Amino acid sequence: LRACVRDLAAGLDDSPTYLYCAPRIPEKKLHNVLKSYAKGLGIEADEVLVLCDNTVFGSAKDGFILTAKDIVSSEAGLVPLAEIERVEPSQSMWGGKMLLNPGGKVLAIVPPDKELTSFCEGMNRILQNR
Repeated sequence: LRACVRDLAAGLDDSPTYLYCAPRIPEKKLHNVLKSYAKGLGIEADEVLVLCDNTVFGSAKDGFILTAKDIVSSEAGLVPLAEIERVEPSQSMWGGKMLLNPGGKVLAIVPPDKELTSFCEGMNRILQNR
C-alpha cells in the first residue's frame, strides 16, 4: 500500500487538484478531516496515507482519507479495506461518483479526474493482489 502511495505521489505535480499523499499532506487539511468526518474514529494524523480534498475552497471537510486499514469518506463513512473489492472512478461530469464495490457505496461525488483515476487504478491493483 505504501509503495502504491509513493507511485501515486510521484505522479502528482506540485499543485494537486484533489489528492495529497503522506508526508506532503497539508496540516490544516488533515486537521479539518480529523475534526469533521473522521472525528471519533481514533485515527491519528500519522496514519493517513492519502487525503482527497473535494471542497471548493480547500477546507478538506468533504472528501476521503486512506489509512493502512480503512477508507474514511465524508459520503460513506468508515469502510475497511477488507470489505472492498474494487474502487470505480467517476464516469460523469455531472453528478459523477467514485464507488466502492461491492455494494456501490459512494466514496466521493466528483467529475472524472486523472489523479482520482490513478488512485483507483493503484487501489485496484492492491486489492486484486491481497
